[in-house]
Amino acid sequence: MTRKPEENTSPVCWLDDANDLYAGFATAAEIEARLLDWIHRAPSPEIAARLAALLPQSASLQPSKPGTGADDLRAEITTFLPKIRDDAMHATLQAIAQAV
Repeated sequence: MTRKPEENTSPVCWLDDANDLYAGFATAAEIEARLLDWIHRAPSPEIAARLAALLPQSASLQPSKPGTGADDLRAEITTFLPKIRDDAMHATLQAIAQAV
C-alpha cells in the first residue's frame, strides 16, 4: 500500500507565528522585569525616562533614585538585545546602551 504524500508530511512551521519564548525571544514579562531593573539602576534620570517609555502602560513603576552602574547596565542591555523581537524596541535599547 502506498501512502499519499500529504500523509507523510507535517504542516509548514512559520517561526514568525511562534510564541516568543519558543522562538528564542524574551517574553513580555521578562522584558518588563528587565526594564524595571534597568530603570532603577539607570545612571541618570534621562536614561531612566527613556527606559520607562518602553514599559507597557500597565506596568507599575516605583520611583527611585538613579543608580551608578553605567558599564554594567550597558553590558546587560547589549547582552539582552538578541532576545528582543520587536525591531523598534531593539533599536531604542541599542541607542540607550550606546548613550549610557
